[in-house]
Amino acid sequence: MHDNPTGLGVYTREILEALLERDREVKAVVPKSYRNSEYKNRFILAPDTITPGKGFKNNLLRIMWLQLGLLKAAAGKSALIYSTVPEGLVYTTKNIKQIITVHDLLPFRYPEEYPRIRYYMRFLLPRIIRSSTKVVCISENTKKDLVEYYGIEEHDKLVVIYPGANLKRFSTYEKEEKGATDSEEYVLYVGALRRYKNVLKLIKAIERLKDFNLKLLIVGDNRGGYYKELTDYVRNRGIEHLVSFLGYVDDKTLTNLYRGAKAFVFPSLYEGFGLPPLEAMACGCPVIASNTSSIPEACGDAAIYFDPEDIEDMAKKIHLVLYNQNLRSLLIKKGIERAKKFTWEKTAERILNLFYSMIK
Repeated sequence: MHDNPTGLGVYTREILEALLERDREVKAVVPKSYRNSEYKNRFILAPDTITPGKGFKNNLLRIMWLQLGLLKAAAGKSALIYSTVPEGLVYTTKNIKQIITVHDLLPFRYPEEYPRIRYYMRFLLPRIIRSSTKVVCISENTKKDLVEYYGIEEHDKLVVIYPGANLKRFSTYEKEEKGATDSEEYVLYVGALRRYKNVLKLIKAIERLKDFNLKLLIVGDNRGGYYKELTDYVRNRGIEHLVSFLGYVDDKTLTNLYRGAKAFVFPSLYEGFGLPPLEAMACGCPVIASNTSSIPEACGDAAIYFDPEDIEDMAKKIHLVLYNQNLRSLLIKKGIERAKKFTWEKTAERILNLFYSMIK
């Protein structure tokens, strides 16, 4: 959990706070930099070497500490260890039960994006899965992938528990302050800037709609080779007036961007679940998304879908949602109701029920 959480960091922050709020027996291993002091008497502080930052070194240090430090801390005690990520103990003792969470198998599908992590997923994760009593999958799609890639036959070990949208942060309430985007029409993308996110095709779809004076705002970490590829394309095509890269933004700014957008577009080729579409729905923003992997599972009938490989189809669906008022109104209504089905409170309750079933 670092200062600018995305993906796994958001999941960890949200589920940790929801679990601590609901069960006084829950204790959390957190870095010293964790800022929420409300439950500090139930924190177990990890060593200084276990930092919440990204990168291979931090991941390696954390994994090593799990195998040595955490196992030592639990020695001789009856313990239920729950990990919000696909990391855990390779070997457990009789008195320890372990639950890990698998979000996706991206390193297998896109190894060029995760050259180091794929080795962890291939060689270490299968051992951790074997030593786990339960494995939480964040979608049926992820469960299917686990069975396919690891040949897991104990299907009862795999439990699907969906993530949620924070309806306290993301809602349809009026914007608290005006922003620079208030006077212009824009569609919004929120997410990592990696090739499987398919943002280049989204930019090309917006380019095809240039006669409609529509802008694309991209929220995501402005680093890496794909970001450079995207910005180079925009500059070389002379379409800087159509595309803006906003970088990482805080929750308040993001909420206002969702509320002000004509539509949220999610062109990803693969997702373990995909939280941004639900956040957009919670803010009353119509969603247009890929018809791949877990995305239809998350969005249901509250989104309009396109083939992510087909730029023309993407452009047509964006145009349809922007200029068909009846469809827009229907998507907004369905989206608000859809988001209510996926909340962190519901996620926490299901995880706690899993805890209770294992300690009977």
